[in-house]
Amino acid sequence: MVGEWGYERSAVFSPYRTWVGVTVAVGLALATARLAGGRYVDEQIGMLTGGPDHEPDQVIHRTRLRREPGDGFPARCEAYLRQFSPEDRSVQQ
Repeated sequence: MVGEWGYERSAVFSPYRTWVGVTVAVGLALATARLAGGRYVDEQIGMLTGGPDHEPDQVIHRTRLRREPGDGFPARCEAYLRQFSPEDRSVQQ
């Protein structure tokens, strides 16, 4: 959902709760925030400490995974999300 309220614009990404769905939504949200000169607001995953509102480049830098040969896309999505909260039950396996 993309909306504009007064002087504030926002884009809300609410994916199906799978490893791939959430990771793709995070990527889209980060790309949108970077292109629009905005901020990334993470109210559900808790990717970084210090509150839910972050600069997109900061999030990308702090959450980037090393390249691992041989892993498929779904496995890399799972690894990406597990770095934040291994016990998170909001993402379906």
